[in-house]
Amino acid sequence: MGTTVRQAREAVAAPQTIKKWGNGLGMRITAALARAAHIESGTPVQVEVVDEGLLVRVVGKPKRTLEARLAAYDPDRHGGQFAGDGLVGIERF
Repeated sequence: MGTTVRQAREAVAAPQTIKKWGNGLGMRITAALARAAHIESGTPVQVEVVDEGLLVRVVGKPKRTLEARLAAYDPDRHGGQFAGDGLVGIERF
């Protein structure tokens, strides 16, 4: 049987204050907490009420915007499939 090895996460804590945000309440997540939790802007989460308070759980990966996808495009790596150099074929008038 194989064994499972779990890496212990370094405990990261930061005092926060809940503030009014529109019709609800909000809290900022510090950069240190975000790095430790491997989250970024746009990361989908689920918030649950538990005995100790609130639990925030990551439920997916952030969706990249079109701008982020285009910025990551590398014609050498992606085979030059981007048609960004003018009209070709029957598109010409």
